[in-house]
Amino acid sequence: MRIHTKPDRSIYREQVFATAGKRELAAFAWSCTKGGVTATLPAQTSEFTFTLDFRQAYVCITSHGCLPTLTATREVQRRIDFQLRNQPRKLALFDNRGTEVAADDVRDCMWDWVAETFSRTALVVNSEMVCVRANMTALMRGVRVRAFSSKVLAASWLLHV
Repeated sequence: MRIHTKPDRSIYREQVFATAGKRELAAFAWSCTKGGVTATLPAQTSEFTFTLDFRQAYVCITSHGCLPTLTATREVQRRIDFQLRNQPRKLALFDNRGTEVAADDVRDCMWDWVAETFSRTALVVNSEMVCVRANMTALMRGVRVRAFSSKVLAASWLLHV
């Protein structure tokens, strides 16, 4: 897979195309704002977007939609890694209240990446049942990830453990 970057006229925006041969697999639009970095991935069924917000002690990643494929997931991870390259923060808060359930391989890929990338991660999810499932998965995998139904509780755990 080759990655092509085509900047448009704005210095804060770029489009990234992941291609395999001549076939376009995914197109990402990226923009940097005062509040962070926003990425948009158009998908067949819904649009996946996420925003990186660099806080003083951690990075907050807010997501909406659903990652459609493993290729798209790895590209999103690569771009987040690129944005984090000069950041000393190893703590992350993922606000996943706006996401939809992804395929098993996509979820496994995200769990592996989170475990490798961050020393401690808090998840904010939209239901107690999802919270229990995520906490059980984290315990089973032996990673420092905890899920919460409140962003305040998630941030408090992240900063005070």
